[in-house]
Amino acid sequence: MNRIISQHFEEANRGLQRQHNEVGRGHVLQGPPPHVQLPPLRGESVSAGSAGLGGSGTFEKERISWLQSSGGLQHSRSLGSLEFTREQVSLGLEANSYEKALQDNSKLSRKVRALQDQLAITSAKKDAFMAQAQRLEKEFKKGRDQSDTLQKDLLEAKREIGQLSKESSEAMGMM
Repeated sequence: MNRIISQHFEEANRGLQRQHNEVGRGHVLQGPPPHVQLPPLRGESVSAGSAGLGGSGTFEKERISWLQSSGGLQHSRSLGSLEFTREQVSLGLEANSYEKALQDNSKLSRKVRALQDQLAITSAKKDAFMAQAQRLEKEFKKGRDQSDTLQKDLLEAKREIGQLSKESSEAMGMM
């Protein structure tokens, strides 16, 4: 990009040097005259009515006399010596499109980085939830195993109570 800009500056400088050399050799440049006559300034004593707003019309007369004396407004030819070839124009346009593409790429890369950060956060949350689910599942299995063990112990205790009550009723019956 800097190379293209420096080429444009070099080309402009060469054009100005050509123009300066032509003036030095006596060639007449086409363009505005060396001095331009400006319309006279309105004095502070001129009222708003006569300042071109319908008063005495002196401003309009001064404008017409200035246009007649200066030859009217001429087309500016300050950039006339800076002629660009089609190749230079296409290089400039290509450079602009590359610059726009680079800007778009940087915007997209920032969006991609933001999405990657968001994905990393979401993945970390998912992993944390999975770990928590596995831990809760293990605790649930442990609680189920404990309840199964307690249920077996309870059934065994009931059998023992039934057996003991049967034995005690038989013993009471023998007495």
